[in-house]
Amino acid sequence: MLTVGGIAAATIYALTNYASLSAPFAASFVSASQSIASLVKSLNSGEISFDQFTEMSQLVCMESAAVGLASALGQAVIPVPVLGAVLGTIAGRMVIDFSKKYFAKETEGLKHRMEEYYNQCLTKIDQTYQAVVSRIIAEYEKLGDLTKAAFDTSKNVTLRLQASIELAEAYDVLDAKIIRNINELDAFMLS
Repeated sequence: MLTVGGIAAATIYALTNYASLSAPFAASFVSASQSIASLVKSLNSGEISFDQFTEMSQLVCMESAAVGLASALGQAVIPVPVLGAVLGTIAGRMVIDFSKKYFAKETEGLKHRMEEYYNQCLTKIDQTYQAVVSRIIAEYEKLGDLTKAAFDTSKNVTLRLQASIELAEAYDVLDAKIIRNINELDAFMLS
């Protein structure tokens, strides 16, 4: 823990002296980085999903930014070097904690409504899918029976010819190209 604190302090020092960041913003950046590193560890160990990681990372960064802004605002309002930043940070943290409690109920309600909407969408998609698949199967079976009848050698020629005509009509073959009787078939074969 002492090592982590030392690294954090060194990083804040480097950011303030070499990157020209104010101390409140540097501290917010380091705080957000530490929190995200902890979330990455939880993600890699399987404790949280990628969606949870993304959501919690966004919240951590928003909280750190809000605390940093509150700290800078406190420093501007109270120009005493460390006191203004500390009071601003405390005030920012209190506002965030209050907001979390206030909006937690609203967030749960929103999640519940989104889950209901998602389930309704899945139900509609499933119903549409079933209708389309049923229609495809019915068309296939209709054409499949016509195809079987048209090429069934056990049936007499007249029935096979009639099934072939129905199959051609089902496939929207031009009427002029459909052979409708034995004489037309003989003429076609001998031409």
